[in-house]
Amino acid sequence: MGRRAEAAAGALVLTLTAGRLIRGFGLRDDDASEVSADTCRGALAVEEARAFFGGADLGSDGNTAEWVGYQTEYCSAWARGQESSGVRLSLDVRPAAAHVLAEARQDIEELSDAQVLQVARFATESARRAAQRFGCEGPLGQRPPTVDRTPWQTRPAAQARGTCRGVVSSQDAARLQIVTVSEKPDGRALTEECALNMPAEGHHIRLNAYYGPSAQHEMYLDGRYPGSVKGAVTQSHDCKGSLGTAYFKFEEFPKPEAEKGARSSAGSEDAHRLLTAFASASGSRHGCPLA
Repeated sequence: MGRRAEAAAGALVLTLTAGRLIRGFGLRDDDASEVSADTCRGALAVEEARAFFGGADLGSDGNTAEWVGYQTEYCSAWARGQESSGVRLSLDVRPAAAHVLAEARQDIEELSDAQVLQVARFATESARRAAQRFGCEGPLGQRPPTVDRTPWQTRPAAQARGTCRGVVSSQDAARLQIVTVSEKPDGRALTEECALNMPAEGHHIRLNAYYGPSAQHEMYLDGRYPGSVKGAVTQSHDCKGSLGTAYFKFEEFPKPEAEKGARSSAGSEDAHRLLTAFASASGSRHGCPLA
């Protein structure tokens, strides 16, 4: 897992736009003062954090450092007396970027629907407060009533209708032995994924799309840890408006250099064709058509 375990483990909960800020929210297991209304200079949504922890008294800490050239404030809150549970809400404030990024750095399956919703509400309100603090322009997100937790759907490749729709032709499916796809509902999320499954257990192609702050974060990680994306094929495109950059990635698993498991079945032309089809389909849904 390497860099993923440290930097982006867990599932993405929510991504929001708010003026010129990047905000990262996660669940971490660091160790402590009592939380107050001016925590993180007033950006941390104390009441939403308290609701996540069932109304418990909260502790907090924080520091300032640089991340990818951005001066960043790191803050966190947790239920006092429950430090051993290892659960914290973390807030990263970067007042020089373009979006608000929210994620849970803990296995999403370990959180209840109510907890996931509360993380989204914590993210939204913290983004609103930080945007006001820095005088950001543009519309802010509203307090979300729900969060979509639709599970992965696996279906025959010819019946793809979510994030894999429009990616695999019948010719490619037959030649590469793609029997099923695993996908999520398509939409406008700032990260998307599609898996193309072959007959051998665990043998699949993974296609990912990242937009805005998600693209920025992923490109930074791929540049810093190039060994983790050895053999991957990537593309990047400029989008109009606030999305900024779109970043697309093709990877085949098990990795071709693995001692055991399936060897690479998709050649360079296959990889580029599938990635371009995925990028085109995903980009068109996000208002970022490929040139």
